Formats: sequence, C-alpha cells, structure tokens
Amino acid sequence: MICVISLLVGISGTAANKSKSTLSKTPLTPEELELYGIFIDSFVGKGEGVVNFSERTSPLAFVDSDNEGSCIAGINLKNLPEAGQTFHMFDASLADGRAIRLVDPSKHKLKDPGKAIKKGDSVGDAVAAGFQAGLLSVSEIAFDEGHRFAVFKFSFICGSLCGRGGTLVFEKIDGTWKKSNRRCPSWIA
Repeated sequence: MICVISLLVGISGTAANKSKSTLSKTPLTPEELELYGIFIDSFVGKGEGVVNFSERTSPLAFVDSDNEGSCIAGINLKNLPEAGQTFHMFDASLADGRAIRLVDPSKHKLKDPGKAIKKGDSVGDAVAAGFQAGLLSVSEIAFDEGHRFAVFKFSFICGSLCGRGGTLVFEKIDGTWKKSNRRCPSWIA
C-alpha cells in the first residue's frame, strides 16, 4: 500500500510539473545524450523485444517523500531549477541501434495486466502483454558544477500496479560516466 501511495504521489507531482513545463530552448547536449544512452542500454539490454520510450523528457521533480537527501548528499546540483521546469524532445537518432521505439506518451496506450487478468487472460499472457506495451520515460538531468555528477529519474509503467522507477546518480570517473553506488529512492509496483 505504501508503494502504491508513493507511486501515485510521484506521478501526481510529475503531472503537476508537466503542466508548468516548457520546451527547452537549448538542444540536448552530447553529454546528456550519452547519459540517456548508457541508461537505455543498461535498462533494455539485449532483450528480444522493443521497449516503448517516451519521445520527451519530463521535468526533474524532487518530492519531499523521495528522501533524496541521502542519495544526493554532498552533490550541489547547479541546473536543478531549469531541469525542474523544462523538457526536451528526443531526436530519432537516439533509437539508432537500440531496441527502443520513440512514442508520444500522451497517445500511448498501456495494456494493464490487472485488467487483462480480470477479463480472463492468463497471468503470464497478461504480464507479457503489459510489459510489451509498457512505457519507459526519463526526466531532465541535473548536473553539479563540475559535471562530475548527474542525477535524473526514470519510470517504466506497464499498468496501474505494474512498473518500476527511481532516482539515478551517475558519476564521471576517469572521463567515463558510471552509475553510482549511492542508494537512491526507487519504487516497484
């Protein structure tokens, strides 16, 4: 129950930010595209199916209940105000060589496994269809001043009680972005 409440609070916070958000006047930087690519490659992996990926970022929203304090302790995020109010559109080149399909999140239809099971579908078939129709989304990225740390959120929604997401921290080590070992808030439904 706590997980469901946290999910709903996070989604409503994101929805509130989207209504106030504006398209960024600057394009995504090569560094931002690199970070999104690293994440997509690790999330999608070498799976057999194509994952639906939102064609736009969402504003980076921190909700008090997220407990980001310990996750981003000591990281002074410089562009957090802008990252919390803007979004970017992804160019089709992001999908090149990746098992993703860019989709308009406002037109994308999920196949909720819970509803399919209630209609008589087997659990396995319902979950498989739910995952196949799921939507992977990412937020804007906030950087510290030296671009040593990058923080953003992700969510994979496949139904009302089907999905996962969380906050990610990447650290640049010897010129290469690596996912940090920091323990960040996450959710699963």
